[in-house]
Amino acid sequence: MSRISLLFSWVVANFPLRGKAIGLSCAVAFSIGVALFSGGLSRDERFPKRKNILRGHQYIIRSLAFSPDGSTLASGGGPYMGAGELICWSVARGEPEWINVSVEKDSSQNRESATHILGTLTPNLVQIRSLAFSHDGQTLATGGYDGTVHLWDGRLGHLKGNLKGHGDLVCAVSFSPDDRTIVSGSGEDSVRLWDVEAGKEIVVLTRLKDWAGALTYSKDGPVMATRAVLGPHVKVWSWEDRGGWATRIPAVAVIPGPKSAIACMTFSADANLLAAGSMDGGLVVWKRTRGEIRNRFQMGHLPIATVALSTDGKTLGAGSLNGLVSLWDLSSDQELIPLMEHTDAITALAFSPDGKLLATAGRDKGLILWEIGNPANFRRQIR
Repeated sequence: MSRISLLFSWVVANFPLRGKAIGLSCAVAFSIGVALFSGGLSRDERFPKRKNILRGHQYIIRSLAFSPDGSTLASGGGPYMGAGELICWSVARGEPEWINVSVEKDSSQNRESATHILGTLTPNLVQIRSLAFSHDGQTLATGGYDGTVHLWDGRLGHLKGNLKGHGDLVCAVSFSPDDRTIVSGSGEDSVRLWDVEAGKEIVVLTRLKDWAGALTYSKDGPVMATRAVLGPHVKVWSWEDRGGWATRIPAVAVIPGPKSAIACMTFSADANLLAAGSMDGGLVVWKRTRGEIRNRFQMGHLPIATVALSTDGKTLGAGSLNGLVSLWDLSSDQELIPLMEHTDAITALAFSPDGKLLATAGRDKGLILWEIGNPANFRRQIR
């Protein structure tokens, strides 16, 4: 049986049409981008629409971030410990605004974007694992396997500076509300605070080992979540911001977690919600300040690869190892129609600031923009 037939059978079995037609597509990965083939069902306009397929990455995409005004999408990736890829896309045009990659030792070619040739400027850029725009959109911070936080001009792509101090992979970066400070976390190293203008480290907030969690900068200061090494618990660390000099001793809260090991976590934009995906396909959303579980969902039985929360905190997105992306309406506990374009594990998700777009990336090197509009228009009741 062909892949299209299998997908068709799966949809019919899991989503009764009830007199309404839906659209169905499957994706086939190529070395750059994705080619799409549509099934024979017409599209119900209430369902998510594929806005654009962004072609340009040669390697797996590891991280996504929209600019604050939603006009730009940054995507970063690259092979393990290999040359890094960083592309900033025009959301309206679906084309690169600028591209920045390392030049491989055996390559004499540069990568050209619409306005710049930037490859030779960053010979040491390695695989990018974390991205964050400043609140004014002028600076893009990236973290990679070499332990360096790079600061880029968000509009032109020029390298503005480097923050060096981590000894391992930088898993997360986030700007303070006034954009003067950056907090960064490294999985096998530490959480550090940086002065953006001076390009210097302010303080090492804490040392870490085997961290798999989430990190953000709330209005009150840096906030971090880490999974417990033993037991079904999650630790939430909060530092008070004192004009760029956060307190060294954090407030640590222990909240109940899922029974299965946590695979990924993320905070909402205001840091009031914390979401986690588990190795058994479970999803949990907490009210961070109260330490209470707000929502629980089950997305099959495969590990959850990545999770994201919309800016307004009303929608949860999750990507699985089988290439499936699912959305949930947190206010009603209703699952929304799934997105099934990717052919391999989902590696990154990002909601646009207005919540009308969702960017999805996978190991198939595909990067897809979805028009999701108001999720309530295509929700379906969980059974």
